[in-house]
Amino acid sequence: MAAPRVSSDGSKKRTQFGAEQSDVYNHVRDQTQNHLDTYAREGLRTLCIAKKVLDQDQYESWLKGQVLAESSIENRDELLLESAQRLETELTLLGSTGIVDRLQEDFPETIEALQGAGIRVWVLTGDKQETAVNVANACRLVRSDDRLLTLNCESKDACAALLEQLNLEVQRAEDGPGDPTGDGPGSVLVIDGRTLDWALQDGLQSSFLDLSRRCRAVICCRSTPLQKSQVVRLVRDRLGVLTLAVGDGANDVSMIQVAEVGVGISGQEGMQAVMASDFAVSRFRHLRKLVLVHGRWCYHRLANMILYFLSSAFSGSVMINSWVLILFNLAFTSVPPLVFGVLDQDTPAQTLLRVPELFLFRVLHRTLHPSAALRSAQRDEADSERYRRRMQRWNQKHPRTGRVPLCADNPGLEPGLEPGPDQVKQILQSRLSGGDSGDKKEKQMRRSR
Repeated sequence: MAAPRVSSDGSKKRTQFGAEQSDVYNHVRDQTQNHLDTYAREGLRTLCIAKKVLDQDQYESWLKGQVLAESSIENRDELLLESAQRLETELTLLGSTGIVDRLQEDFPETIEALQGAGIRVWVLTGDKQETAVNVANACRLVRSDDRLLTLNCESKDACAALLEQLNLEVQRAEDGPGDPTGDGPGSVLVIDGRTLDWALQDGLQSSFLDLSRRCRAVICCRSTPLQKSQVVRLVRDRLGVLTLAVGDGANDVSMIQVAEVGVGISGQEGMQAVMASDFAVSRFRHLRKLVLVHGRWCYHRLANMILYFLSSAFSGSVMINSWVLILFNLAFTSVPPLVFGVLDQDTPAQTLLRVPELFLFRVLHRTLHPSAALRSAQRDEADSERYRRRMQRWNQKHPRTGRVPLCADNPGLEPGLEPGPDQVKQILQSRLSGGDSGDKKEKQMRRSR
């Protein structure tokens, strides 16, 4: 009996169908990438839509790891990231969307005021690089004459080499001729999420921080919530500065919790950021008054409140009632400092909003501007000279032969006429005992010297 013949029509049809399906997927991917680039150049918020079909066993296995990550106390962020990466693989791309995300009112003015106050602004966003740069230009974070330093690398070695190259470029630009007022063109660093992973490693942290400190602003694109918290922790610990994080969504919670001061913006993103923050505002423009006005007032009040201290020393037996003592402490040692600390305003709010530079305190101003310290030193020298001349005139108008001359306390005396410590002691003792005899001894000592 002859063997049955196997037809190859079915396998050919399956191969042809697979090739057509692959071509369709490639076409969808290329068209989606073109759409994303177009949307990003127009400043739209882009979003990719994809799907993945799981069977029951796969879903139960992933759900077990997700529940374990959510209930973990240590390394919770890392475990959640690993759980998300296990699920978000081998997805089927469906398309993309572009949403118009307009800036809130007075957003550019607020950014400009914060920069004028000497605050260094970092943008940690999950948007594409083109979208983040366009938004930075729209909100005046990046000026037209600023230099954009793009840090996009494919490996750690390339990242190290590019960091060194950019540091040299920025250093040459700083050493070259520039605007003495400090309003000339600056540098703005733009880094993507993949390169940010390498820059946050131990070997490249110093180079990354050196480059960031020399830039007017830093824009971190395609950043995950974990990367946002790592950047804030790195700046807080390595630079030793006070960090303030502002966010409006659940992906900003970790960043807000790591910073010393967290500000949450309530809106359509939810209330997670508000619940995790120290301060809550309804609009971004309110951050200007919160920092420039209330921040400076709070610093001024605390700096003066620290001068007050409560001390009480009472014996075991008192001559008045205890409630009188309590009322005295409350009225004269507690209420005045509290009233001063709550109501004191050294500068009006309108002035602080109009002149953001007043946010810089006198000590910081002298540190950043050596000319101010030089002027202060010149004023101190002039005051010392006026004091010396005034003491000279006083000595000429009030001559006293029996007065003990001390050059340290009286700069108007000529050097070499002052007696030593032992002689001053003898003069004082003789004055207490003999009166006129002390004056005679003093005159004899002057003649001998």
